Amino acid sequence: MIRLLLILPLLSPAPDLRSDAGTAPNSASRLLFWVNAKEVAALTDVQLDLWKERGVGGFICMSRDLPGMGGVNKFTGDPKADLTVKGFELQRAFRDSRVVERAKHGGMKMYLGCHLVNYYNKSTPLKDWFDDAGWAEVALPRMQDLAAAARLLGFDGIAFDEELYPQTGKVTTATWDWNYPGNTHSEAEVRAKARQRGRELMRAVLDGFPAAEIVVYHYHFPGTWWTVVQERVNHRPNAADPALFLDFWDGLSSVEGYQAIRFINAVFYKTSHVGRNWDAALQYEFNTFYSLLSRRLSNWPYASSRIFQSPFIWISAGPRKSAYDAARPPAYVAAQLEAFAKWGMGGEFANFCYGGLSRFDYTPYVAAMQFVSRPFVADAQPPHVKVAGPPSLSG
Repeated sequence: MIRLLLILPLLSPAPDLRSDAGTAPNSASRLLFWVNAKEVAALTDVQLDLWKERGVGGFICMSRDLPGMGGVNKFTGDPKADLTVKGFELQRAFRDSRVVERAKHGGMKMYLGCHLVNYYNKSTPLKDWFDDAGWAEVALPRMQDLAAAARLLGFDGIAFDEELYPQTGKVTTATWDWNYPGNTHSEAEVRAKARQRGRELMRAVLDGFPAAEIVVYHYHFPGTWWTVVQERVNHRPNAADPALFLDFWDGLSSVEGYQAIRFINAVFYKTSHVGRNWDAALQYEFNTFYSLLSRRLSNWPYASSRIFQSPFIWISAGPRKSAYDAARPPAYVAAQLEAFAKWGMGGEFANFCYGGLSRFDYTPYVAAMQFVSRPFVADAQPPHVKVAGPPSLSG
């Protein structure tokens, strides 16, 4: 449900109006599971029906890095391509299993995703921002291939994982910051180049998949809840200021033709970090997120009705035996899921499946997942705008 207008909208925590007969349901009732693409390609009808019954509304199928940048999975939009060639095993599995068609027949949505990381690049995402040949010959064609394959296979859209996972040699020097290792350009030049690459990347996506929907994980925008957490918890003020995410997405969102850009916010994976009130944290996030984008995106008139943000939950236990990584009690997760369905936009939000679909027992959480999969009234009234008048000039 879109709760925000363009100029500093004032949001109040939404009451539970599930029984309100005068307003159409407008919650985010589609819970998408973010999971390895290979696992989804192998799902049977029985397994799809089981996950649907549990409250899952679709899958974000991740294939990791793109070819030429560390990835092994090749993609093509050519329906006559020979998929027995080495590298096309994943696309062949999706084609032969018809899992996308079967899932959509059951009312699910499906996205095909990749990492925006280059295993061989220790400085930036994909290719160096100023590497014209690298972008023209590798990054853009491979993204177009993935988008075209997603369209051919029947996916609803694609997904970007913008987290920079370790590069070759297990180093972690690649960054989204403008002052990346080896940079010889000014901040203004780097930000302009990031906007350019964003425009080019969106054109590549739309060339392969016109009217695509794009799910986006991992982004840090100035002034939003993530920066509050960094300052209050990690003592890092203004942590998002050097980052290029806003410039990059200014470029991407400026190109017309996409159906939706769906940001999913992982700062809320397990906890709000500051305070204990989901509504307060989410209200702050959504107000600052849209206030920022409405002022900073160059084609906001087009983007405003197509950009959505929703929280990203992590129900399962993580890799570390720590309090943060632990799976929360069912009652805690039930409240979290309801808050996320209440505040999520565009009808969707997501869950990160660490370890896949079979390594964690979701049974204690099924009732809560089923509960939020039934649409309810999150907002009984549209958001409102309160604009203060100009200061008095008298006297």
